[in-house]
Amino acid sequence: MSEAGGPTARDGTPAGLLPFDCLWCGQAWRPRDANDLEALARLCPDCLGRAGSNEFLRFRLRAALDARAAAVAAAPPVALAPPIEPAMASAPAVAAAPVVAFAPHVEPAASAPPAAPAERATFTHEDEL
Repeated sequence: MSEAGGPTARDGTPAGLLPFDCLWCGQAWRPRDANDLEALARLCPDCLGRAGSNEFLRFRLRAALDARAAAVAAAPPVALAPPIEPAMASAPAVAAAPVVAFAPHVEPAASAPPAAPAERATFTHEDEL
């Protein structure tokens, strides 16, 4: 047994990362992580997916879930970073932007007749279909 809690290979690789043959179907499988259910149950993903219909597979899945839960519970707590102060509390006060006044809208002289509305196109995008 290694000090990390699981067996290791001669080269120091945790046993959870080593390829293994599925205990049910014999398919070779390499887990991505030592805490993957496949690594803990020593079952390929296909057999883990069939655990509801087979007592042996269900037993291996439950044992893997228990092992993973125990490893998470035994892990030291993660220290949380101190809360971040809101940016507005530490930022210097900003002067308000100057207000810009706009000139009022002036109607054109009434002596000129109103312009004729521009003629609209007689087709729409639906006509192109």
